[in-house]
Amino acid sequence: MQTTMFRCKCEALFCVVILAAFVAGCGGAAPVSPSAATSPGPALTAKIGQMVMVGFRGLTVDANSPVIGDIRAGRVGGVILFDYDVPSASPVRNIKSPEQVKRLVAALQGAASTPLFVAIDQEGGRVCRLKEGLRVPPDRLGPIPRIP
Repeated sequence: MQTTMFRCKCEALFCVVILAAFVAGCGGAAPVSPSAATSPGPALTAKIGQMVMVGFRGLTVDANSPVIGDIRAGRVGGVILFDYDVPSASPVRNIKSPEQVKRLVAALQGAASTPLFVAIDQEGGRVCRLKEGLRVPPDRLGPIPRIP
């Protein structure tokens, strides 16, 4: 009986200590102004933009292209290029020739303050966006860097 009573007192004391620690930990935070909580700073916006990759339509871009505006504003960190535009069933979207892709990527990179991540939807198998004449032979890719 005494052991049971002692155990109940210990459990109650433990609960009080945990509750006190929890309450003490909740009150130490500094208040945050509503404007700081709702509007991220430029650094945060740029970091979020670096995680966004978009597709767009067009073989060329210029200063008035929406994707260029998004890149300049820091809302985009990467682009993905396609050869076929599924929604419009158009056989050409971003990829026509090696020279055209080089100019397109240079124009996109020229608008970016941080280098863009450029990808091509090249899965191999049935999905092969880089048609014959656009592929880079494996021996021209260079060595694969070893990650320590």
